Amino acid sequence: MKGEIAGALSSYRSGMERIRSGAAAYKDEDTYISEHRAALVSDTRRKIDAAEKSFCDVINGEVVPALRAELVDHMTQQPDKGVMQTLTYYQQFGVKLDAAEVKALAYDAAGNSLALRCLSSIAEKSGIKVSFPTTAEYSGIIDRLEKMGQPPLMYCPTQILHEGVEVMGNKPLRRADGTKYGEAGPVDSLYLIMTTQSVESTMKAADEAGDTWSAAVVPEISEYDVIKTEDGEEVSREAQRATDKLGAAQQVTAEDTTSQQIAATVTAEQKEAEDRAARGRAYYFGSDAT
Repeated sequence: MKGEIAGALSSYRSGMERIRSGAAAYKDEDTYISEHRAALVSDTRRKIDAAEKSFCDVINGEVVPALRAELVDHMTQQPDKGVMQTLTYYQQFGVKLDAAEVKALAYDAAGNSLALRCLSSIAEKSGIKVSFPTTAEYSGIIDRLEKMGQPPLMYCPTQILHEGVEVMGNKPLRRADGTKYGEAGPVDSLYLIMTTQSVESTMKAADEAGDTWSAAVVPEISEYDVIKTEDGEEVSREAQRATDKLGAAQQVTAEDTTSQQIAATVTAEQKEAEDRAARGRAYYFGSDAT
């Protein structure tokens, strides 16, 4: 899409150069340029609209539905029974966790969303804060993609901003979901810079989320094939899955919050003591006591 838009605007630039050159042969140059420019703008806009439609059809017709289906699968995937049994022991007997245990359990969780949420809940009772990419973060990226994929995108390469201003028309007015419901005034270069950066930012965020999500999903061992390295050594299914489990576990952080909890408790106790003293002074010395 980006290439097609850049190509269309570059062709428009070349076309305008030819029109201005040809106008010299006419008495009313401005009228000649205006008439021929209108047709060129219309043709360029048609090419841009086609490029945007093709892109948005893929985003909203294929990518977004597929990602939402994968997200539901990721959220509802059943955790390993052994891991859940271990977590049940910690919960049932009130066994305290430390950060090292949390990381070990995160490895065994193998990126499973439900297992990690249970681990986070149990670890919190031991003063350990567990952080990992949540399904809400992935859902947010999908929402951004869906909102972005609503034409007109108003994407314009910075090197041909002048042409973009001449061709793109009016600024679209959008609903919360990104769909267009009307138009405002004509676009300017600053507006096109902002809309272009917005598209680029969303695509970059999607790439980064894709890398994170890919690392979080650890396939079943049956889904691996034995592979060979460049040196001819075989890498077993077990070794590949162990590597992927490690990658998923590395997305999980375990932070001991005991010191923060103690500080918060002390602060709360100090405030309560001060409030009690203030109430006592007010009782014995009157409402004006401080």
